[in-house]
Amino acid sequence: MCRDREPVGRQDMGIFRVAAAVLAVDQLTKGWVVNRLPLGERLPLWPSWLGLRYVKNPGAAFGILPAHGGFLAAVAGLLLVLAVVYHRSLARQPRLVRVAVGLGLGGAAGNMIDRLLRGAVVDFIDVSVWPVFNVADMAIVAATALMALYIVKDSSRGEPAAASEEHASPSRARDDREGEGG
Repeated sequence: MCRDREPVGRQDMGIFRVAAAVLAVDQLTKGWVVNRLPLGERLPLWPSWLGLRYVKNPGAAFGILPAHGGFLAAVAGLLLVLAVVYHRSLARQPRLVRVAVGLGLGGAAGNMIDRLLRGAVVDFIDVSVWPVFNVADMAIVAATALMALYIVKDSSRGEPAAASEEHASPSRARDDREGEGG
């Protein structure tokens, strides 16, 4: 068993704890922005490049798909349902994967809540050279980066991530043994 794998019983809800933490920080920061900043106004934090600007994004990242907020909320909801259905299987994954899934779920849930309750996602972190974003967006990007790291790390061991021995089916293992004999 890999060092970064822990007993499933202890890790069953770990993914959801990470997701809940992301969701809480995301919704608390968005609530503060909605209640304290006028829509569109920039509050400089580091005057030349970092600030807070309350904007509403009806679409996906960078404002793409602006008329498809309902579809995007449905996709996020489906991901949450799949995580609940497959949580035992996800809990058996390496820690890096579990953290990535938790970050992604928390981010997806945060933006889904905005779409359902506010009709658009609340974005507020403004770095001047990049579109305005939020905590949920940062979590989704971090999740993607961690999954990429896991794939690269796993592939550097000489085996594809999905085909490791721990995940191989009995028939695949039998086929592998038969192929060794020649």
